Amino acid sequence: MLSQRFAHLMTLGLLIVGSRVAVASIPFSASTPFSANTIARAKASTTKVLFKPSPKDRRPLRTVGAGSSGNQCPQDLTAEPISSGVSHPLSLMALVPPNNAGLTVAERPTFWMYLPQTSAKQIVLSLQTEDASSHSQSFLPMPSTAGVVSLQLPSDAPPLKIGETYQWAVVLVCGDRPNPNDPAIAAWVTRVAPSPSIPPTMALDRASWNGEQGLWYDMLTDLGQELRTKSTQSDLTDIWANILKAEGLETVALEPLQQQ
Repeated sequence: MLSQRFAHLMTLGLLIVGSRVAVASIPFSASTPFSANTIARAKASTTKVLFKPSPKDRRPLRTVGAGSSGNQCPQDLTAEPISSGVSHPLSLMALVPPNNAGLTVAERPTFWMYLPQTSAKQIVLSLQTEDASSHSQSFLPMPSTAGVVSLQLPSDAPPLKIGETYQWAVVLVCGDRPNPNDPAIAAWVTRVAPSPSIPPTMALDRASWNGEQGLWYDMLTDLGQELRTKSTQSDLTDIWANILKAEGLETVALEPLQQQ
């Protein structure tokens, strides 16, 4: 009888050990508390994106004026701001550092701006060389709502040349055709040779790397595209806002990014 009782206890022990092994071998899945979204938020909270201007990022000696009626269409001057924290209407604004210039390694870079609520019919994106020779001009559709928008140089436009500086300008066509008094903004872009180092593949890490290299347009594009795909992550929103605030763009730092 004693041997039967001992055998019974041994059987229970094996079942308990087996149960513990089975529990320990349950694989990790996205349904656990450490989901993919949690990991992404942790990544954003530990990645710092800081812009460090490069010595190559000089301000050109001459600025070509564009538009003379301000940065809004005449019929939009009484428009209400879309952010409750702003006490006055926001106007068309280029997202560039205080020196009004930035670097890129892209052949056809993306430019960022704040677009107010407007009745303008069309956007004209034009580039000129430093000696005021025309590089390209593109007519682009008008986004439907106000906010931060990006405009990429079209694929049929000539690529920027390494070492060359260009003035890019955006004009809002308020009427049926462009007018010299249409609101406009202008800034500068210089294309530089890529670093021999290979940039990170992840967008947020690449934005941080580009910021360290002083590549304003590339940093902002990586960060903006990442924020568009993960707009609910407050850490990314904070990184974006802090970058803009650090460069004197606090009035539009919290404005929404429009999907494009």
